Amino acid sequence: AQPAAQPAAQPAAQPTAQPAAQPAATIAAGRDMADRRTPGDRLTAALDAASLLILSVGSGDGSQQAAIVARGHVNLTTTFLDSREAVLLKYPSAKDHLETLARAARPVLFGIDAMKLDTYPD
Repeated sequence: AQPAAQPAAQPAAQPTAQPAAQPAATIAAGRDMADRRTPGDRLTAALDAASLLILSVGSGDGSQQAAIVARGHVNLTTTFLDSREAVLLKYPSAKDHLETLARAARPVLFGIDAMKLDTYPD
């Protein structure tokens, strides 16, 4: 006779963190944004939340920033740690993304160290 199979051990339940209290206006604004977007559309939610200004630091190949501009967001400043030439060498796809940002006349800054933002002029 074979021994009876033992049930798999269940992992212990993890305690859930309680969300921080938020002002009623913030909660209402969040619900309003959630009602206007399609389920799972996190980019739209992020753009709604940042309707005043987005500062993108360490922008990789610029693809995310180009997508934001393509969605109609006009208050975006994109920064790269590397020079323009270094970005283009590292990321061949960056050329198209940088052109998208240029067509939208959005500021694109190179040689910006996000760890030293307080050292740059406004």
